[in-house]
Amino acid sequence: MVLPALAIGYLVAAPARLRRRLWQLGVAGVVMLAVSMSWIALYTLTPAGDRPYVDGSTNNSAFAMVFGYNGLARFGVGVPGAVTSGPGVTAGAGGAVRGAGSHLAAAAGGFGTGWTKLLGSGFGPEIGWLYPLALLALVSGLIWRRRAGRTGPARGGFIMWGAWLLTFGIVYSDMSVIPHTAYMAPLAPPLAALSGAGIVTFWKLYRAGDPRGWLLPAAVAAEVAWAVFLWRDYGGFLPWVRTAFVVAGVAAVTVMIAAKLARRVRPRLVTAGLAAGVAATLAAPAAWAGSVLDAKYAGSSFNASAGPDGGMGFGGGPAPAGRLRSPGQPSRDGARRRSSSTGSPRCPRARRPRPPTGRRA
Repeated sequence: MVLPALAIGYLVAAPARLRRRLWQLGVAGVVMLAVSMSWIALYTLTPAGDRPYVDGSTNNSAFAMVFGYNGLARFGVGVPGAVTSGPGVTAGAGGAVRGAGSHLAAAAGGFGTGWTKLLGSGFGPEIGWLYPLALLALVSGLIWRRRAGRTGPARGGFIMWGAWLLTFGIVYSDMSVIPHTAYMAPLAPPLAALSGAGIVTFWKLYRAGDPRGWLLPAAVAAEVAWAVFLWRDYGGFLPWVRTAFVVAGVAAVTVMIAAKLARRVRPRLVTAGLAAGVAATLAAPAAWAGSVLDAKYAGSSFNASAGPDGGMGFGGGPAPAGRLRSPGQPSRDGARRRSSSTGSPRCPRARRPRPPTGRRA
């Protein structure tokens, strides 16, 4: 899914004529398709008895697994041969495919479900701490550089990272269910790049006395408020960290506003305000990331998430009992969870025929 962003960034900002850019993108697309399809082709051409059974399919088909179970089935589109039950999809009436896990199903109501699933208490704390800063940097960067040269690296970077972020954000929001927290990983690069560019840009404008420098304290304030919002359901998790970043954020915003309004201010004081603002912005994501060093906050083998309750539970929703249970561990009613890569009954594996054990004639 990252290909649209790379293609758009190259098409818009590459230092070459349009015809050449289109030709190079076409060649790159053909090579990419050939390399990507080679695994499916080699797997399909290998005799079934000489390779493992294709999980996620009912007919031992790599195509059904890649484009069905791990592809179109996430959007409610059935593909022949794809498994229709598991942590990503489940069979509905008449065999139709719909999202599994009512908490994140697109049809479910309430904030944090459907199109707001990336903003809720499930996935938000896993990846979304820098949303305000990244979006503010993206919008302001595109506006301020709209008259820059086509091949300007900063403009091209904002376009590429913005396309990357929006592509994954829209696709994940539209998916019926996100079965694993690992799906959030592709959102990290654009969020980090845009946030870093935003902090540097806002700081330079602030130090230069540019009116646009007011975005620096605004960004810090927005980040602190957003962090408090995401932390709302985890009051018992490192409460001193939450208190610390709120105090640091308020102090940073106060110092930066006072310095902006005052005629004379010590540069060290302004630098200290910036340092406090950056610390307040990064405190919450650092706490969640560092929590995995403690085994009780490291999720499970099925879903390696972070934070209290492991952040997520089976099928993409918050862990119902406060902690994730390992596959096979009894639940409240004594039932044991099936340990399977798809969450559904295992498909029969291809086995080599065994030689007869009886006596020879």
